[in-house]
Amino acid sequence: MKSNYIKLVEALSKKIVKKISFDVINPTSLIRYGLRPHTRSISWLAEQIISQHIKYYQNQYNIEKFEESKTDISVWDFKIRFKNFPITLYINSKITNLHQKKQRNDMSSIKKLYSFLQNNKNVKLLYLIFPFEFKGKLGNRIEFSNKTIIGEYIKMKDFYLNPRNEHLQAFYDVENIERNYEDFIKLIYEKQSKGKKFLK
Repeated sequence: MKSNYIKLVEALSKKIVKKISFDVINPTSLIRYGLRPHTRSISWLAEQIISQHIKYYQNQYNIEKFEESKTDISVWDFKIRFKNFPITLYINSKITNLHQKKQRNDMSSIKKLYSFLQNNKNVKLLYLIFPFEFKGKLGNRIEFSNKTIIGEYIKMKDFYLNPRNEHLQAFYDVENIERNYEDFIKLIYEKQSKGKKFLK
């Protein structure tokens, strides 16, 4: 069963995707041979568009407070508080190619995630995934899908701690289960005990 705040963010995301599709390059005469579909090249730009759109239309979206992270390496991109829900929600927004092969993705630095949760116990930290497609004859149109994915970090059923880049990795559509903060931290320790130690 979805939490009330998950439903609020889900409803918000459905409204957002109807308004944020954009052209990567205009005029198209600059790319006469088209663009190769490369998600990483446009991810930062798309995430900026999402954040700024919400910030500008926050009253329209019934948002009482909106704040962007002051750094690009934070575990959250923006935090919001809805007028009819008194709890602040921390959101890490990501984009993904709708037609990309399913794979585990970097969700967060393990150390940064652990530190954030230690300093903000029981905070609502969510991930919000915006699938999109490269459209147009030249592939320069970014069209967002309404198949957004929302979940909570502490409730991810299956995740992997990558020893190479020290990131927590999971499939974007990872199932969420009922789990509290303490159990999530305990699970991270259990997983790291099987390999490289990320946390002391």
